[in-house]
Order: sequence, then C-alpha cells, then structure tokens
Amino acid sequence: MTLLPEFSPFREFPHQPARTPERGVSGRIPRILAAVRDDGTQWVGRFRVDLVNGRGQAVAPAELEVRGETVHLSHESAEVAVMSRRLFARWLGDCGGVPMMAGNVVWAARPEALALAIGAATYLLTDDARRRVVLLV
Repeated sequence: MTLLPEFSPFREFPHQPARTPERGVSGRIPRILAAVRDDGTQWVGRFRVDLVNGRGQAVAPAELEVRGETVHLSHESAEVAVMSRRLFARWLGDCGGVPMMAGNVVWAARPEALALAIGAATYLLTDDARRRVVLLV
C-alpha cells in the first residue's frame, strides 16, 4: 500500500523498501509514525506483518486490516481472525501473560517477541512488525 502525499491522511512520512525473502525489494511501504491523525480520528488501513518461524526463517507474511471497530487478520490469502480493535489494543498494552484467542488464532506475548499461532503453526513477529501492530491498532 502506497500513500500518496496529496491523498494521505497523515503528515509526510519517510518510506522504506518492503522486502520479501523470495523476491528481495517488492515495493515501498509507508513508515507510519502516528496512528492518530491531526483531527483526532484513528488510523484505518491495512499493512503487512512479517513473520518468522521457530528457526528464525522468514515465512509468508500475514496482513492486518485495521477498521474503525475491528481488526482482521489474513494469512496465505485467507481471513483467519476478526478481533475487536478496542480489546486487541487493550491486550497489546497489558496482556499480563494471558494469551488472546480470536478465530483460528492465538496471540501470545513472549519475553523476546509477540507470537502468533495459526492452527498448529506458531510464528514470531519481527521487531518492526510488532512495533507497527502496537502503534496502529
């Protein structure tokens, strides 16, 4: 997703290349610095969530679509969870070590990273992906 400055609801933000393990640089994605616009409304949109497996190898990314009241998680072209934006944001702020279940997904906060279990597979979010999720939800 590329935000054009003249249509962007945000102030000007620098961009960084989006990388995928298979194809190298795949395009440019906005480096979002603020989830609340100047007029006080919340950010809505979608973004890629880079994941690694237990061996630290990059796997197919997930995608989060943040809407006004809900957050939709897709992985490998299938929607796997719909969560309340408010509850997910509260959990991200202070999960207290308790996992959050939504649809076919379990979110868990580990000391080293944010973990995501989809079915029988468990993934860790990269540091950049974790920061983006916490900031934009």
